[in-house]
Amino acid sequence: MAEVEVQSVSKLYDELWAVRQISFIVPAGSFTSILGPSGCGKTTTLRLIAGFSSTDEGQVLIDSENINSLPPWQRNLGVVFQNYALFPFLNVQDNVAFGLRRRKLIPHEISTRVEKALELVGLPDLERRFPKQLSGGQQQRVALARALVIQPKVLLLDEPLSNLDAKLRSEMRFELKRIQRETGVTTIFVTHDQEEALTLSDQIVVMNNGRVEILGTPRLIWEQPRSAFVANFLGVENLIPARISELVNQGAHAIVEGYDKPIFIDSKLGKKGDEIVLGIRSNDIDIKCNPKESGENKVSGVITDFTYLGGTIAYQIKTSLHTNPLIAASRRELSVGATVNLNLPAKCLMILNSNRLGDL
Repeated sequence: MAEVEVQSVSKLYDELWAVRQISFIVPAGSFTSILGPSGCGKTTTLRLIAGFSSTDEGQVLIDSENINSLPPWQRNLGVVFQNYALFPFLNVQDNVAFGLRRRKLIPHEISTRVEKALELVGLPDLERRFPKQLSGGQQQRVALARALVIQPKVLLLDEPLSNLDAKLRSEMRFELKRIQRETGVTTIFVTHDQEEALTLSDQIVVMNNGRVEILGTPRLIWEQPRSAFVANFLGVENLIPARISELVNQGAHAIVEGYDKPIFIDSKLGKKGDEIVLGIRSNDIDIKCNPKESGENKVSGVITDFTYLGGTIAYQIKTSLHTNPLIAASRRELSVGATVNLNLPAKCLMILNSNRLGDL
């Protein structure tokens, strides 16, 4: 197990900063995800750690040792690429053994390690097959075994599940988590899928435009996304520009342009006069059909559309709170054109930094 530290790292490509002054620590033995949209710099960050690209500023340390000057093959890192990068002319056993042979280990040790690695990833009987004879999930496991068999200090995974179908991807999440827990290897996982990051990680680094937006545990980032960008990326469907009008004992009041009542928020983040964004998830909004029913932060609206999601129905509801419809989820079947009241519970409303609203 090894600790990885990225210190004020930047990378410039053709006068464009792919990553800019990013810093974070990956604790030894942890599973850390780097999460963000395409082009945010997450794969560049992984390449800088692996040594496939050189830093223009800052340094990468493993167990407090600066590895900037070390070539990739001297960093003792295991890497699984998005396309797996298996050698098509080598069978499973030879693919997994490739790194060990380059290290000139004796044949008996190579054979023993390969056997254990294939057992670890659940492929003990496929040594003689070639990549073209394997399913996508099996190829992914072979690539993982090849990365682990060299006993790396750190395992780097570059969107390894993105080429799998939804069911297999879900299964492989649990397999990745099991393997990481069994081996204890420090793991850095790049993904654009928030569900993968939340499922697998001990901590998540959310990136946007080459910078780190937030770092924390999955629970912290889910419950306190802090900025409108992070909230939007993690699936907070309703983002409403507002201004804090006053702080009260229990929280704060916010004013939304075009709405004649203050919105009460069970939070004291920010100060009077701050321009903010209110965030609330669709399943936290309570739809009321009876106008006499009580509730917090009541807003009336008209259903304009809906999407059936299996367990629930997501309704688009036009209100005076925002130019965009609010999204509210319910199990009830309601008609397009129906007038409803929405309750926005104060404890479910998030106060978000509006600085990144333009990135949405």
